[in-house]
Amino acid sequence: DPVPRRLLETLNSHENESQQLAFLKSISPIGKRKLINFLTKHMPEGHMKHIFENFIRVIHESREEQSHKSQNIFFENYDATNKALQDKRKSRKEKAKENVWIKVPWRNPELQIFDLAAIINDPEVKKLYPAPNEVDKVKFSYNLAPPIGVHMMNYALLAKDPVLESEQPPDISNYVDCPCQVYKTKDSMQLKGHVVSTDPSFISDPRLKSMWLKGRKHRVQMHPDASLEGLKQGLKDFITSSAKRSKIEEDKFYIWATKITEAMGTKFEAMWNQPYSEKNIFLSRSGQEELKKIRQDMAICTVDKSAQDFGLCCKSLYLHELWHEIHSPHYEEVTDMLSDSKNIWGKHAQLSTQVGTRAVDSHRYIYGSLKMHKKDISFRWIAGNHMNLIKDNSSQKHPACSLSGPEAALGGALRLCMKLLETKDGDCRKNGYKRYWVVTNVDTTAAAIKMHRDKIKGDVFTRDFTRMYTS
Repeated sequence: DPVPRRLLETLNSHENESQQLAFLKSISPIGKRKLINFLTKHMPEGHMKHIFENFIRVIHESREEQSHKSQNIFFENYDATNKALQDKRKSRKEKAKENVWIKVPWRNPELQIFDLAAIINDPEVKKLYPAPNEVDKVKFSYNLAPPIGVHMMNYALLAKDPVLESEQPPDISNYVDCPCQVYKTKDSMQLKGHVVSTDPSFISDPRLKSMWLKGRKHRVQMHPDASLEGLKQGLKDFITSSAKRSKIEEDKFYIWATKITEAMGTKFEAMWNQPYSEKNIFLSRSGQEELKKIRQDMAICTVDKSAQDFGLCCKSLYLHELWHEIHSPHYEEVTDMLSDSKNIWGKHAQLSTQVGTRAVDSHRYIYGSLKMHKKDISFRWIAGNHMNLIKDNSSQKHPACSLSGPEAALGGALRLCMKLLETKDGDCRKNGYKRYWVVTNVDTTAAAIKMHRDKIKGDVFTRDFTRMYTS
């Protein structure tokens, strides 16, 4: 290749070292690569060796300069993007302030599916609204439905079973006549003769089986009554605030609100009575009855190392194992419950005030996650959150945590740190390898291993922290 020889001749034509270094910096990246390959094979002596060492230093400095430039571009783009998002969010909030909102307390994606907005904006419904000047500003807000695991799993209720207060654990010796044997399938397993499983083939209702297979984090409302109750509560609160704001009597709003609830109720009832289909978003009446029977006989719980799966365990066996866990030496009983409890929750409320979260004045509970991946099936016992009533007239409950706010803030800071580390590791990644992975999805790691399998020497393995605290 004549290029490196020509570059070397030009380099030698310069009289002093500073001119030579200036020339080396001006060479294109391709020219630098060709020249360095040539000099590596034909290392010159004396003065040219000194020039060669300076040349290596020049390349190193240019790479560092390029790296800093890339980082600066990243942070400039990050700041610009973040500012644009903040401005857009601010604009959206300002625009939202102009509207009047029906805030539905229960989480209703069905309100969108059944097009509540179309009912509110119907000309016939609009005529019934007693404040014509703001009728076009009426909007509604809703959140995602809770995961179906909240409705289907019963481990939190079992944690309050009276048998756990008794002096002896439940008797599980007669497993032959235990109701759990009805739920035995070809893929189910046994623990002390009782059924444990993740196989839903015993379920006869097709909608219930479909939900089970989609996993406990799947989001869809299971009963229309909850959605309708939430809408009624939202309209009631809206009427109270609107009457105060517009100085119009509340009774004049109820004709308008009744028209909306009747229209939505008709849609909910029609969907409820539909036979099974993917369009039927609710669990049928037969599915509700079957789920109720399963919860009577079995404990529906989580599965360790499998975030989506429902675990099924004999109720008697679950209570037996939970009794032994609660009565083990790992826990200390509060002797003076009244004074000790008041002191504990008082300290918690004080901490909540300092970190800006709401205080929680209810006790935690213990629940078990099935370790189905082990040769000898067992439980991982976890301290669960307190239980909150979903609405006043409901016996349904769902867990909530007073540390949700700090957890979200800390999560955002950690994600930023991971992004910074990934940027600093950029040079290595340009050369086709990573010093670490930020694993948020197993597919990313699997794809990287597959792509670079020829570079991996030995087996790929993972390590666990056996003493790390988790809750």
